[in-house]
Amino acid sequence: NIAYIRRSIIDNKDYNVQLLGIYQQLIFRDEVENNDNSHAQIYLKTSGLVRVKSGKLIISNRIYKTVFNKRWLQSAQDKIKRPFASDIQRWLERGKSDAATLRGKLLKKAMAWAKGRNDITPLEREFFDACHNVQFKLYNQVIIFVAILLVLFSGFTFLDKQRAN
Repeated sequence: NIAYIRRSIIDNKDYNVQLLGIYQQLIFRDEVENNDNSHAQIYLKTSGLVRVKSGKLIISNRIYKTVFNKRWLQSAQDKIKRPFASDIQRWLERGKSDAATLRGKLLKKAMAWAKGRNDITPLEREFFDACHNVQFKLYNQVIIFVAILLVLFSGFTFLDKQRAN
């Protein structure tokens, strides 16, 4: 059954991105809201990897949790070419800290990769949005700092002119 689950997730070209995205959420959050209309969730439940408990998806058992761990997830994501999977994993491991977001050229690269794609998972979208928001806050802080410097410089220039008169 373990070999079947491995193959069925990686080889499922229609849903492998979504399957791994949901499973990544399960690894880091321990549960995900059940959605009976999600083909990816139905597929994960049918495989036996996850089950529903109190309206939430959870990993079915400790054996699966041990076998299908963070290292397996990273390897699976590498096989389906999700270039920012390790960045997302680091962000999740650090509690979605602003310090773990992408910035500058890396953020531009991520946004270019994501643009126009229809296979971005909700977790990838959340990560890219968080990165964008952090970058926006940083730009605003720089603008405010420069504005304060300009005001101070103008004030000093004014005082110098007053003293000269």
